[in-house]
Amino acid sequence: MNKKSGFTLLETIVVLGIIAILAAIITPLTVQTVGARRETAAREELEVLKEAIIGKARSTEHGAEFTFGFVGDIGNVPDSLDRLKTIGSLPAYSFDTTKDMGAGWRGPYIMEKHGGDFKKDPWGADYSYSTTPGTNTDLGVQYLAKITSTGPDLTTGTDDDLSVEILEPEVRANVFGYVKNTVGDGVPAVAAVINYPSNGTLTTASNTTDGDGLYQFSNIPTGSRTITIDPKLLYKSDTAKTLTTNSDDVQFKIENFSENDIVVSSIKADYAVSPAAYYENVVINGLTVFTYSTNRAGNGTTVTFAPLTVSKSTISKKPFLARIQTGRVEPQDIVVGRLTVGGSLTIELRNFFDAVSGNANPVNMNGVPFTITFSNGSVVKFIPVK
Repeated sequence: MNKKSGFTLLETIVVLGIIAILAAIITPLTVQTVGARRETAAREELEVLKEAIIGKARSTEHGAEFTFGFVGDIGNVPDSLDRLKTIGSLPAYSFDTTKDMGAGWRGPYIMEKHGGDFKKDPWGADYSYSTTPGTNTDLGVQYLAKITSTGPDLTTGTDDDLSVEILEPEVRANVFGYVKNTVGDGVPAVAAVINYPSNGTLTTASNTTDGDGLYQFSNIPTGSRTITIDPKLLYKSDTAKTLTTNSDDVQFKIENFSENDIVVSSIKADYAVSPAAYYENVVINGLTVFTYSTNRAGNGTTVTFAPLTVSKSTISKKPFLARIQTGRVEPQDIVVGRLTVGGSLTIELRNFFDAVSGNANPVNMNGVPFTITFSNGSVVKFIPVK
């Protein structure tokens, strides 16, 4: 007789039980793995969206470079995620050769992801995008926009939501720097202009350097910006000296760095010396423009004279590049002595005496700090030496 073998009912029940147990173990693990992968993908996609808005540092064979994304071209965060792909009502990118920079939409700033819409998360729901400002409590800074995924439960405001914030310091910066002469002294009263985009249109902000040559701009959008300076009458380094055996005459030289002729019709000298000193004459390029009659001129006195023209610089000034990547940026110092100079004036304040009128004694002006203000607003500083 032929004998056939097979599973008994008990064996079948045992096998089915093992399969059920394995399925009970493997299924949650599989679900967890898929969920974890989707969460990782969502976090990566949120960072890609943020990078499209504000840019990102990249390593290259030549070092590091920075792409500035939508903000770099437009100057602010987009009003919707669609603006990362389509221009909408924004102006198209154009370049201003005078300001040496451009502004406007030149996207797309993001591409459709493989197999789907860049605005949808891995669970198939649309990313939520808000431009309502808020505060990141962990960092203590304001955010200007927020991108959110509802996560696996597809419900807004629950614990599984994922989000990324566009922080204000990532979008706007306070920019400062110094205008200096060739010996490193700060140059005061120099007009400085920074060029940057606002809603896709190239615009400017203006500032004037302080007594130390410092200029400052607030809330400038991150990106490659240019700064133009307009120095006018500047002190020529190492020309201030005292004359005569008593050192009671002061001589110095100024130069015109402006692209325009400058007319000078007054001069005001501020200085502090003991005893108080008063000067009898002002001589410019060998021409006496002020002579003592009743009272000598002193500290803070404005001396007026017939207008004198200082010829302009002959070469236009090219803007300086400022790459703005953080909330506080100090561009490279701008050295105006490297720019092309125009006409100049040699100025002498002669015969400093210790009385405003009448007989008096000469005063030694060697080492006395001077601040000279001209009728066009130019300010120069120096200390004369023997």
